[in-house]
Amino acid sequence: MTQQPALIDLSGSFFQEIECFSEVWEALETLTMPDSQRRRQGMEQLLELEVARVSPLVAYVMATRLTDPDIGIRFRVVQAIGEILMPIDATKKPTEAVLQTIKEYLAQWRSRPIFGLLQVAVQYPPAETHIATIFNYCSFAGSTLADIFIDRRHPVEIRRQAIFFVGRVGFLDTIPALERLIDRLSGRLKGQRKMPFAPPPRPDEETLLVVAQTALALLKSS
Repeated sequence: MTQQPALIDLSGSFFQEIECFSEVWEALETLTMPDSQRRRQGMEQLLELEVARVSPLVAYVMATRLTDPDIGIRFRVVQAIGEILMPIDATKKPTEAVLQTIKEYLAQWRSRPIFGLLQVAVQYPPAETHIATIFNYCSFAGSTLADIFIDRRHPVEIRRQAIFFVGRVGFLDTIPALERLIDRLSGRLKGQRKMPFAPPPRPDEETLLVVAQTALALLKSS
């Protein structure tokens, strides 16, 4: 008879560092509840217990909340996952299993979660560094961000953030899309200025052009 492998290693560092496993389990359950206020409580409890850096299970469940409908929870998870991927304190270094779990999860991301992090960036500017860190582990982030900033149906502030992050993270594959966007915006603005009867250029389009030019310069200099 083949012995089944243990699903939970009771001798591992996770159970050596956590005094009360029941608190962790309760926080995980709370984090998945329908009520956003309860999820906030679960998230704060997990952050207080500092378990995500040592438990792949906790890290994975927490990472799934990067798509939480509550943008406030999303922001807190962005901070937590960003600090796991790039800890500023050597004593907070995550286990290799935790890193692998988060990286594998992020590698599967497509447009919806990436758009969700852009929303966080718009509302919570302090999340910028952590979002850039997370995007760096998303295999499809570059092409997805390009699809977002080239699409006029998206809000300008979202497109602006998408442009900013391709330059910040260094997605070289977005250079052709940036060049097309710059040509399109430049042509539209020049055309409007040549026609006195046309409405004046929209200020938000002008700022979009500036951000795109800045991002392109960053990418071409890297």
